[in-house]
Amino acid sequence: MAHVHRVWKFSCLDDERNAGLQLAQVEWVLALDSEEVLLRALKSELEMLIREDSCDIIYVARKTYVAGCVLKSSYPDRQAKSY
Repeated sequence: MAHVHRVWKFSCLDDERNAGLQLAQVEWVLALDSEEVLLRALKSELEMLIREDSCDIIYVARKTYVAGCVLKSSYPDRQAKSY
């Protein structure tokens, strides 16, 4: 269930994300940017990793698309997405 909190003005996105993490009342947080998509297969894999309780942070290899084509030089661009 989503909870709405008053928005503060931050100097950068990292400060916003860190403030949100401090407000989180759940064990895991999945951080996605507005242009990112969570595929069903990845969702299932994340759920399995969380059930196994075998890690503290999950890095996701993401693909960057430009004009509908994968930018090969950017893959895998590993990002911490669940923590």
